[in-house]
Formats: sequence, structure tokens, C-alpha cells
Amino acid sequence: MCVWMSLSRLKITYDPHFNRKRISVFCQNHVNLLDAHVASAAIPHTFCGLMNAWQFHIPFYGWLMRLSKGIPVDRKSSIPVLVQITEAAKNRIIEGFSILTFPESHRTRDGKVQKFRRGVFLMARDAGYPVVPIAVRGSFEVNQKGSFLFRPGKIEVYVGAQLETKGLSDQEIGKLAGKTQKIISDFVENRTLPSEKEFIAA
Repeated sequence: MCVWMSLSRLKITYDPHFNRKRISVFCQNHVNLLDAHVASAAIPHTFCGLMNAWQFHIPFYGWLMRLSKGIPVDRKSSIPVLVQITEAAKNRIIEGFSILTFPESHRTRDGKVQKFRRGVFLMARDAGYPVVPIAVRGSFEVNQKGSFLFRPGKIEVYVGAQLETKGLSDQEIGKLAGKTQKIISDFVENRTLPSEKEFIAA
């Protein structure tokens, strides 16, 4: 509804090998205030979000995030962040929740996909999740970081197939993060989709 209220059109394309029922960690490029609403339209089952702990203190919004089993990232805690989020993710997979993440950590300022941090990929492996790329194109033209101005546009979303994390070394997880970033940036910046060969190699 929020995307519709921006007077924008939304088109979602699913990879033919994407398993709609499989619980996964979804990795989406970070663009603007519509990101979570776009994800809600694209992810076909129950999921929660990974977000900064301070967001849980925002009136009403924070209550909704707790209600939806959101995972707080508390950088002031004595417990390492990776340990925090991995333990929470292990609980969420038991409860049947997928997890939405933004591996860039910050919203783009130029419309391009920034480097993916590997933390969420290590979390996915250690908690037993595959990862799924969600590439969002056209959203930057609708709204940009720091602005409450929305321009009607066409938002296109590509949901990729699950990419396995089980048994990968830390070095291989780094390569998987780069692979996922490339799939997303190719769709966002070059308007291309991954080939069958690329997904098999992943």
C-alpha cells in the first residue's frame, strides 16, 4: 500500500529456481524509506528484519518491530555483533521466520550498489539459512536518502534463487557476499539478470 501511495508501479520478477516456501536470509540493496515495503511485497512468507537497536525505541515503530520479531543490532553491547545476530537468527529459523537484511548497511547516495559486508552472510551460514538476493531498480528515482519528496515511477524487483551457505569457509562466505552483490548490481545498474551458469556456480 505504501508503494501504491507513492503513485509508483511495482513489478516483481522471481527467478524460476526460487523456492517460495524455503526460509532464507534475503539480501536487498538499500535505497530509501520504501525498502521494507517493497520487501513485504516481494517476500512471499513470514519474515523479520535485522536493524539497529536504537530503532526499537522509536514510538509505535519500535513496538511494531518487536511484535514482528525484528533482530536488534546493538553495537554498544559487550557481546560481539555477529554473536548477537547469529543467536537471534537461530531462534528465528526455529520459529519459521526468514530474515530481511541490507548488507550495504547504509542507503545509497548515488543509486549504485555499495560493497556488501559479509556479517549477514556469516550469520546465515552459522544459523543454517541460505541467502537470496533481492535487487530493486527504479526506487532511487522515486525517493532518495534525506528527502521526504516522492516522485511517481516504476519500481522493478528481481528475487533470485536461494544460494547455499552450508559448509562454506569464511573465505568462501566473502566470495558469496561478492557474488550476491554482483547479481544485485547487474540488475540495478546494468539491467541484466544472472545466467543459469552463474547461479549453478554460486
